[in-house]
Amino acid sequence: TNLHVQTSLFPEINAEQKILLTVLRQHENCTIDNIALQANMPVSKTSSMLLELEFIGLVRTLPGKLYQVVP
Repeated sequence: TNLHVQTSLFPEINAEQKILLTVLRQHENCTIDNIALQANMPVSKTSSMLLELEFIGLVRTLPGKLYQVVP
């Protein structure tokens, strides 16, 4: 339900980006390879969508090229 609340604030988020947010919530501090594997998406697509989510302010990159959802 928390995902629904956040995504309602950002209507430009698409279904695939919602999948990435769900994966990141289930597996905190993930590498892009792990996120892509869990989301069943190519790494290149996952990378571009994570960047978009960073610009929106929903995801951040941590040292070691790890990603997490912004609390």
